[in-house]
Amino acid sequence: MSKARLLSSSIAFLICLVGTDARANLIIFDPDDYAVGAYVSNANPFVTLSTFRATTDTSFVPTFSPVFIGDCSTPYGCASTTGTHVFRDAFGGTIQWGAFGTSIGGAVSCLRHLGLGTLDGRCGGLDRFNVMLMTFLEPTDFVQISGAFYFEDDTYIYGLDDSFNVVGERLNVTSRPHDCGPFDGIACLTTTSLTATSPTIRYAIAGGWSNGTSLDDLRFNVQDKNVGVPEPGTLGLLALGLMGVGFVRRRATRAA
Repeated sequence: MSKARLLSSSIAFLICLVGTDARANLIIFDPDDYAVGAYVSNANPFVTLSTFRATTDTSFVPTFSPVFIGDCSTPYGCASTTGTHVFRDAFGGTIQWGAFGTSIGGAVSCLRHLGLGTLDGRCGGLDRFNVMLMTFLEPTDFVQISGAFYFEDDTYIYGLDDSFNVVGERLNVTSRPHDCGPFDGIACLTTTSLTATSPTIRYAIAGGWSNGTSLDDLRFNVQDKNVGVPEPGTLGLLALGLMGVGFVRRRATRAA
């Protein structure tokens, strides 16, 4: 191979490196990694967790509070999909074991009105809710969360962009591993994913639709902005290579 061809191949390789698109890294936020009672609203640098709540005892005025780690080691006290720890609100949840849920659709509508500045003091209708709100440091294109519940519910997740428009597509929940009910002591376990065609999900709301679901094992993508940004050394090599190609071509021209 001639020197000119070798240098040209090297430059092409360097250009491919410089032009590499940023890739997404999967972040796993597992409650079992924290002690029971730990405050985890700001435990992860890429997402802030909050309890978003509007109930009759606050005249349906939406409020926010921290998220803690709850213990589900006691049978029927609550349920977890893996391990024994779950995300838990500061109020005790919509039912006695601290689940998130009840009219999650109302929570989405309420958050939109809050974000758009069109809320007149309280959420409309009689929708009460107690859900987990995830606010991502940078918009993402993938969010997944697991949930456990005992009866007539499911695990739902909705995403909103910076302008509080509902975005993404909620994939079908995983099939339940067994029949479950309110009195058999066996929880229904599901995992729900939300995807978008590009990183547009700034906020995500998760919980049940009626009785509530305990939330576990949050996963989401973080865009690696360092990938695709050439290091100074790479830029130096690229410049040196371009100079080399020009020098070889100049010598070839003179020889001709």
